[in-house]
Amino acid sequence: MPYMNQAIVMGHLGKDAETRSAGGSTVTSFSLATNRRWKDKQSGEWKEKTTWHSIVAWKLSEKQTASLTKGATVLVVGELDTRSYEKNGEKR
Repeated sequence: MPYMNQAIVMGHLGKDAETRSAGGSTVTSFSLATNRRWKDKQSGEWKEKTTWHSIVAWKLSEKQTASLTKGATVLVVGELDTRSYEKNGEKR
């Protein structure tokens, strides 16, 4: 059975998208915020958690990138890829 790597994320842009050229293609990067709300069972208070996602999109049209402005609601469908790096001897 083949496995599928597909992610669907819907949220709001934290700032305007940035587009650059890389190897003859365009690469657009932006940060996307998703929120989750729940009621705490013990206190009865509503709580909220915001998760930030770093999105990198290849070969978007000018029309698509023009709508990627701060606060815009965006639906992203694509593959999930995680990376790590080392900064000041600390793995992140």
